[in-house]
Amino acid sequence: TREEFAQMSVADLGVTETREQILAGLARRRAAGGGRFETQQRRKDGSVMDVLVNARLLTLGDRQYFATVVSDLGDMRRVENALRRSEAALRRAQAVSQTGSWEADADGNLTWSDETYRMFNVPVGTPMNVHQFLEFVHPDDRERVAASWRNSLEGTHDYDIEHRIVVGGNELWVRERAEFHHAADGRTELAYGTVQDITQRRLASEEVRKLSLAIEQSPTAIIITDRDARIEYVNRSFEKLTGYAESEVQGANPRLLKSARTPASTYEELWNTLASGAVWHGEFINCRKDGSHFAVYARISPLRDENGRVTHYIAAEEDITSRRKQEAELERYRLHLEEMVQSRTDQLAEANARLHITQRRLNAVLEISRRAETMEEDDIVRLGLEKAMHIHGASRGAVYFSGNAAACSHESPPRVITSVGADKPWGPAVWRNHVQEGGIWFAEG
Repeated sequence: TREEFAQMSVADLGVTETREQILAGLARRRAAGGGRFETQQRRKDGSVMDVLVNARLLTLGDRQYFATVVSDLGDMRRVENALRRSEAALRRAQAVSQTGSWEADADGNLTWSDETYRMFNVPVGTPMNVHQFLEFVHPDDRERVAASWRNSLEGTHDYDIEHRIVVGGNELWVRERAEFHHAADGRTELAYGTVQDITQRRLASEEVRKLSLAIEQSPTAIIITDRDARIEYVNRSFEKLTGYAESEVQGANPRLLKSARTPASTYEELWNTLASGAVWHGEFINCRKDGSHFAVYARISPLRDENGRVTHYIAAEEDITSRRKQEAELERYRLHLEEMVQSRTDQLAEANARLHITQRRLNAVLEISRRAETMEEDDIVRLGLEKAMHIHGASRGAVYFSGNAAACSHESPPRVITSVGADKPWGPAVWRNHVQEGGIWFAEG
C-alpha cells in the first residue's frame, strides 16, 4: 500500500545491488540532475520484476527530491514483442500477397515497407520521394499516374490506379490505393497507401481477354452450357447462324434447334459419349428460328474444374450447309459423267465391233480376190457365202436373185443360186428369221 511504500527506502527495493551501490548510484544521478535506467525491483510477494526508472531531481526550498516514474518493463516488453510479432506477420503477409505499404508526407517524402523496397528492387531504408517513384513508372503511364496523384492531393479523386513500372529492365503491373489526410485549409498532411504486384493477374486477365475475343469473333458458332445442358453463353456466329439472340436462348436447352432430320441415334450416341467423359463429334441438321434447316459439323467437349469434375459443356459448330449442297451437286455431276462415259464406251464398243466385222469382210474379199483366178465362178460364189456366214456367225446361208427379195414375205422363197447348210427345207419361216446383206440371206439354224 501507499503507507507501506512510504516507510521503505530505495535500498529496500533492490535485488542485485547492495545498499552502498544503490546509494552511490543515487549520488551520481543527483549530480547529473536525474537519469533514465533499467534495473530490477522486488515486489511485496518477493517476486522480481524488470523496471524502467525515469528520475528527475527537484529542489523544493532547501531540500532536493527525486521525482521518479517506474514502469514495469515486463508489460512494455510484452507490448514490444507483440508489436514485433505483428510487424513480422505483416511483413510475411505483404510478401505472400505481394503487397507493400507506404506513407507520404506533405513534402512528398516516402516511407516504404520492406516489401515495397523489394518490389522496386531498392535497398531497404533508402530515402525515397514521389519524384523518384515516378522514375520507376513506365513512360507510357507516367503522365496518367502523375495526374492521378495531383488530383488526389487536391482531394478531387481517390488514388486508385493500375499502371506499369519498370524494374531491372522488367515490366511489372501494380495497383496502388491510398488515403489522403487533409488539413483544415485543404492541404495534404499525410497519405497512407498500398502497392500490389498484379503482374500475374494482368497476364492471366489478358489471356482471358484474348480467348474471349477469339471465341466471340470466331466464325464457328460456340455454345457453352452447364452440366444440365442449360445454355449460359453463345457467340455472335451462333446468333447469325440460328437467328436467335443470346438473350432468347439463355437458360434454354440446345434442343430448341433440333429437327426431325437428325436421327435419334445421333443424340443417343452424343450423350453416351459425353457421359463417359469423352469428346463427341458428328453432324446435325438443325432448325433456325425462321424454320429453315441447316447442317453443322459439331465438336462437343466436357469442361472440368481443378478436381476433374465436369462443370460445363462447350460445343463448336461449323455451318456445312453450303458444303453439303456442293457435295450433292458434285455427286449428281459424277453420276451424269459416269452415264456419259458409259454411253460413250458402249458407242466405242459398238464401233469397234463394226470395225472388226468390216475388217473381217475386207480380209474375206482379199482372200476371195486372191483365189478367184484359180476357181470356177460357182466356187467363188460359194466361198464368198461361207466367208459371209463366218463373219455373221450363221449356220446356214443362201445367195439369191435380188429381184426376188419380196418373196421372203410370201409363201414361196426367192430363187436361190447357191446355199450352204441346206440340209433343212428353206421354208417361209426360215426366211422370216434371216439376216439380209445385199443379195445374200442368212439364217441361224
